Amino acid sequence: MAETGVIDIFVMLGPRPHDVIRQFTGVTGRAPLPQRFATAYHQCRWNYKDEADIFAVNENFNTYDIPMDVLWLDIEYTDSKKYFTWDKSAFPNSIEMQRKIAEHGRKMVTIIDPHIKREAGYAVHDAALAQSLYVRDNNNAKEYEGFCWPGPSSWLDYLNPTVRDWWAQQFAYDRFVGSSPTVYIWNDMNEVCTAFF
Repeated sequence: MAETGVIDIFVMLGPRPHDVIRQFTGVTGRAPLPQRFATAYHQCRWNYKDEADIFAVNENFNTYDIPMDVLWLDIEYTDSKKYFTWDKSAFPNSIEMQRKIAEHGRKMVTIIDPHIKREAGYAVHDAALAQSLYVRDNNNAKEYEGFCWPGPSSWLDYLNPTVRDWWAQQFAYDRFVGSSPTVYIWNDMNEVCTAFF
């Protein structure tokens, strides 16, 4: 039985299992392999307090000879929970910190969520507001405002291609100041638009 009345059947004749997989992915598409470090051991917790905390964890992995490829930073690395920023008191030398972690062959992952803190003077919010990039209420009268980790927040309208293009630009090094090629993104809360360095 098919809801639309059309039955699609694909028969993969193989004859060997890897032939069936090749034939199947010829229909569905082939997923790229993840980067090697993505399949290794990752250290993540909420939350690292500051650079000293990061270095202590990193050194303990070395001391106890525990393999680790990636350190993940939750929301507290940001300046007051504003994405694409670094807390200057806890992480005053973010580039140097990343370099020191990379000396051990390790990478860092920072969280980015789909909600944006509503705070005047925060460049991401100011730009989203000025360009009308936020999801609007059901009357299209004003931006939808909700509450999340940063407090009052709004969400970008990821269904709009213009918004997706703008969002992708936020991940550039000149926008996400304090990040480097050894920083990757934890695309939290599964928003529909993803961007990577």
